Amino acid sequence: MLKDPNYSLCAAAGFMSYFEYDYLAPILALRLVEFDLTQNQIGIFMSLISFVYILSSLTLPHLPKRIDRKAWIFLGLLFSFPT
Repeated sequence: MLKDPNYSLCAAAGFMSYFEYDYLAPILALRLVEFDLTQNQIGIFMSLISFVYILSSLTLPHLPKRIDRKAWIFLGLLFSFPT
């Protein structure tokens, strides 16, 4: 399975997304308190990631079929990496 490039690319994209969601919350919440944000503001900030994920999961199936799935997965990986 690991020799298949599609599987490897999907596994890398999944790893980056899980890594992104797991490390962010505990550290960032404490840092946002240092910027004098209230608990409501921190909650809104933290929920933005979930809202973007929901919107992208609803719109991705409707993307043009002329672009290969590998390209969409790779673009998703690139866009999720800096966050």
